Amino acid sequence: MVQAGWPGRIIDGRYAVESVIGAGGMGLVLKAHHKFTGAEVALKVLKPELELDPEIQMRFLDEARAPNAIGHPGIVSVLDAGKAPDGLLYLVMELLVGRQLRIPMARGELRPGDVRRIMIELFDVLGAAHSRGFVHRDLKPENVFLAGPSASVKLLDFGIAKVLDGGLSRARTAAGATLGTPAYMAPEQFHDPSGVDARADLWAAGVMTFEMLAGRLPFRADTTEAMLIAIATREPDPIRVHVPNAPPALEAFFARALCRDRAGRFATAIEMAQAFAALPLGTAVSPTPPPELHRCRSPCTRARPPRCRSPRPRPCPRGA
Repeated sequence: MVQAGWPGRIIDGRYAVESVIGAGGMGLVLKAHHKFTGAEVALKVLKPELELDPEIQMRFLDEARAPNAIGHPGIVSVLDAGKAPDGLLYLVMELLVGRQLRIPMARGELRPGDVRRIMIELFDVLGAAHSRGFVHRDLKPENVFLAGPSASVKLLDFGIAKVLDGGLSRARTAAGATLGTPAYMAPEQFHDPSGVDARADLWAAGVMTFEMLAGRLPFRADTTEAMLIAIATREPDPIRVHVPNAPPALEAFFARALCRDRAGRFATAIEMAQAFAALPLGTAVSPTPPPELHRCRSPCTRARPPRCRSPRPRPCPRGA
């Protein structure tokens, strides 16, 4: 169990762990409070099995440096970092109250106006990071947090960020190493990870925007391998396939945002934000529900009738 052994533990003599609130590839996120001041914080700790890997240690520490170097309120603040006497590496971050972007996406709660606001805020964060030489490389709904009553955007997890053009540290991507999450990775991240630039983040932002508006990813695949092949070899679904009344300007936006040749994409986050802000979203965008989220038009006697999983909306036979 992830939770086992953490509650009640004191990290570096100062931080008392209350619970585990998240887990990722490199480490765990813990809710804790400062033993002396009582301040509540989030602690990110490196998994024990990774502590001896110098490369991973440096990436972990880079995540501590990135927010201060970028200096944007849309990036989660790192308040402290250290190495406990037992060798445990940790970051101390502001404790966010809210939820991951993935949650309202999965529930179908986002309206076009919500999508516009979220993405404009995210483009602003990305623009700040890119202008200071940072490429996130793992942009996805799980790494975007909607914080506080206003659900303001906070970008998380710079653990695999690439530092370009004389930033705080050299880029440390070995030739052939692929970092990121397949469904949101740009084609060049598969075949030339060492040459990835800011346009990879803009591709991921395009995938997220498509998914929020259409309720589906722009590339369809049943396995990770199939997804990689689809991104590398196929064109994305046109948005009108899933949003029949999508305006032509929206189609043109995604044709550029998801261009496999990065030279054909938006050059900067500012340019992409301006293009998206000008789109006539309004109420014209109304995606059809994806198969896994389809709801019957007529009442059902069961919570999830098998026949309701059809990709075509249709009344569910009572008692089916």
